[in-house]
Amino acid sequence: MDMDDLAGTLKIKRESLYQRIYYGKLEILHMKNGKKYLFKTEDVAEYIQSEFERSTSILTIKLVN
Repeated sequence: MDMDDLAGTLKIKRESLYQRIYYGKLEILHMKNGKKYLFKTEDVAEYIQSEFERSTSILTIKLVN
């Protein structure tokens, strides 16, 4: 998966992904092949799943309190 694919999947701008990589804030493993950043589909799926679980656990905590 390349930057365009990832940006489309996450529904964010490609420039935002470049900024996250530059500042070390992208939590998805990636590699650089020449000038292109590449991502494993499995790693992207794991990231999306972990973000979903994190957001639902925060929601649960807010509902309980």
